[in-house]
Amino acid sequence: MTDPTAALAEALAKRAGLALVDIPTDALQTFVERARGGHPDFVVSARWWAEQLWPSLADVAPGEWGGVLERLIAPDLLLAVALGSGTPEAVEVFEQQLVPRIRSTLGRLRLSSSELSEMLQQVRVHILVAPNKDERPRISKYGGRGSLEGWVRTLALRYAIGQRRKQERTIDAGALERVAVPAGTERLPHRSLRRRQLRAAVGDAFSELSPRDRTLLRARYVGAKTAVALATEFDVHESTMSRWLASAREELATRIRARAQVLIGPDDDAVGPMVETLISDVEASLRGLFDTRTPTGTDGEK
Repeated sequence: MTDPTAALAEALAKRAGLALVDIPTDALQTFVERARGGHPDFVVSARWWAEQLWPSLADVAPGEWGGVLERLIAPDLLLAVALGSGTPEAVEVFEQQLVPRIRSTLGRLRLSSSELSEMLQQVRVHILVAPNKDERPRISKYGGRGSLEGWVRTLALRYAIGQRRKQERTIDAGALERVAVPAGTERLPHRSLRRRQLRAAVGDAFSELSPRDRTLLRARYVGAKTAVALATEFDVHESTMSRWLASAREELATRIRARAQVLIGPDDDAVGPMVETLISDVEASLRGLFDTRTPTGTDGEK
């Protein structure tokens, strides 16, 4: 056996709970040679290679592994293992060979140029980045039964369609008039101008957030969805979703402060307390950006 084959045989034996002598090494060596023939420069962990290969072998007796291995697309499987490990050479292949195919597939959704670029970046993260430290990237679920190109194109299209369905409704100009204003501002001089400035600061800050942050904040504070429910929707761990929500809220707060200073002025002593009140009651502030009322006659008389 060659060294890569020996290492993979040992990893599979450990994963299967078998003795090394029970592993069909000749069939395994042929498989490894086919895989490395497509990507001779890739260096991957035998353990991760075995983990990705194991689902195809788990229900088959070792004596029948040869037939299974022969049917798998070995070079594509090796590429997937290398991508899951973050191998730079594999990432380069992904960008040069697979991303153009993904772009073509997403073109069916008739996205604008900027929307397509944003969606491609989200797809890269969705496929290549682990949802949390305890999990492997989704690319590690590829089993080699079909082409890797077809697999990633299907995954990308499903993800993109799902994201479009989750997109928030466009904020209409009149919605800004419903932004909650901190208690006490009605007694301030020029309160009408101040109200408009605060509404604009919240609206501008929200529009400057990333699409994901806007979606999360709207769902959490306007749609009243729990972090647990959002974690399920986005297919991430609850702790990851909690970090995302905290980060999104902090980013919104930072942008509200910045926009308020630009619109109202940094020397106005009243700005600080008013803005902090808006931020502390972010749920009310964000609810004001969206018309969540059901139109009369749609779901019943109002």
